[in-house]
Amino acid sequence: MEDKSKGDGRIIKITHIISAGGVGGGERQLLIFAKGLPRDRYELNFIVPERGALSSKLEALGFKPEVIDINRSLLSIPVMLNLIKYLRETTPDIVHTHGARANFYGRIASQLAGVHFSLSTIHNSISDYPVSSFKKRIYITAEKLTARKAAKIVTVSDYLRNELINEYGISSDKIITIYPALDESALQVTEERFATRKNLGVNDSELLISQMGRMTPQKGFRYFIEAADLLSKKHDNLKWLFVGDGPLRRELENSCRKKGISERCIFTGFREDVGNLISASDIFVSSSLSEGFPITVIEASYMGKPVVATRVSGVPEFIEDGVNGILVKPQNSESLALAIERLIVNSSLRGELGNAAKQSVSEKFSAEYMVGRFADLYKSLK
Repeated sequence: MEDKSKGDGRIIKITHIISAGGVGGGERQLLIFAKGLPRDRYELNFIVPERGALSSKLEALGFKPEVIDINRSLLSIPVMLNLIKYLRETTPDIVHTHGARANFYGRIASQLAGVHFSLSTIHNSISDYPVSSFKKRIYITAEKLTARKAAKIVTVSDYLRNELINEYGISSDKIITIYPALDESALQVTEERFATRKNLGVNDSELLISQMGRMTPQKGFRYFIEAADLLSKKHDNLKWLFVGDGPLRRELENSCRKKGISERCIFTGFREDVGNLISASDIFVSSSLSEGFPITVIEASYMGKPVVATRVSGVPEFIEDGVNGILVKPQNSESLALAIERLIVNSSLRGELGNAAKQSVSEKFSAEYMVGRFADLYKSLK
């Protein structure tokens, strides 16, 4: 990748601060930065809220993430002081924050520590956070009050950009959209489709319908289960794949048992071999109630799978209904089931939409493109 961000020969020091310690969509984007920015041109440091999957992956890449628990409370003076101390000692040129708490703490700490520039990536709408209305109001207020301290704000979809402009009153000149990237290395298929399906307990005559993501209310897995229940009564050749983990997993498994479809439902937990699982699938579903930008939908499309997704947030910026996928109303199990059934009964349509989806995954979703856009942005702040 040609890196245009270094014009004076000096290494640019960037500290990323992130609110989450797992490996969801935003965290996977962070790992792309860690792998993609040349280390002879950038010195990267990472602040994470806890030891966990993300810190382990960063350590495997040779980094030493600093743990500062910004999730301890909505406003913690010790946390703020620890951040300021760390930033003064490491003297970054730019602080790049990810997540509402990271934005709040990172913007203020950067200013007090004398960091010249901070920027933020907004991965999801605060209104969709799985927290109480009271906490949402606090997050939104904090975002509005501290946004002016950021040199730039990056959104992962135009939907989120418009929300910040129209509902938060943030200047449009401050906000740009950079779509999230595919990590093609994480989508490598390392075993034959047949072998993966056999290991999952899926035979050749069955259709495997999959959904992936963190098992939280936002992802709408309950509607996926309700659609599975409706369709399993009509079709005896379906298996339903649930990939991911989260606070609702046990509840979702219990729901499948209560509906009498648990033998058709496969819960894998968190898996690294996403490429194998998508390859093994016949239909991919995203029943989310909201999405900043649905990276799993892009991944399934990249691998040529037909997609059924809810018409929410940034999804329609990629999926055009009936052209490269099918869009349905959110929180509507019947509509979701009808859309999935269109693909169940029509193999030609599955092929057409899968091929069109694959062709829709343009260069702007590549890791090289995303890292290049951010490199240009970092340069503009120097």
